[in-house]
Amino acid sequence: MVAVSPNQISFVVPPTVAPGTAQVSITTPTGTQTASNVEISTVAPGLLAVNGSQLAAAVAIQVSGGTQTAQPVYTTDSNGAIVPSPVTIGTGSSSTYLALFGTGIAGGGTALTTVTVNGLPATVTYAGPSGPGTGIDQVNVLLPAKLAGAGNVNVQLTSEASLTSNPGGGFLANQVQITVK
Repeated sequence: MVAVSPNQISFVVPPTVAPGTAQVSITTPTGTQTASNVEISTVAPGLLAVNGSQLAAAVAIQVSGGTQTAQPVYTTDSNGAIVPSPVTIGTGSSSTYLALFGTGIAGGGTALTTVTVNGLPATVTYAGPSGPGTGIDQVNVLLPAKLAGAGNVNVQLTSEASLTSNPGGGFLANQVQITVK
């Protein structure tokens, strides 16, 4: 179990659980029990957001001349609200990558994960666990130079388990947004 609140329980499904229908049972400290059937899939992508406006829980990384510089994609304003922090897109010999965080993505891996930003295909350079045993996945994406000056853009991720287990195509994650200078 990762977190519990009055309206939500977050937990990590072990990778050894077979795809299909499984029953989840919950017992409260007072002994009240409830159970529900859930569908288990090798992929069920979901991207993390930091506010109700779907602002991506991500970081941009500017790569230039062998130097990497992190750029936040959000900040806190003087009222304490989380707001976008515009990302500078690399030009010439510099590149900008976006590291997205989510769940249910690692099963597809880099080869079966695609991302579009503002409708433009973006190169996925990594899709897998963000660290050992966390249940959080990371997807690194090279942002297309054509995005420069685009403003608020949607980021859409699709992940596939495999063509044999999902012959109809990929599973869409929720859209998130970043702002581009």
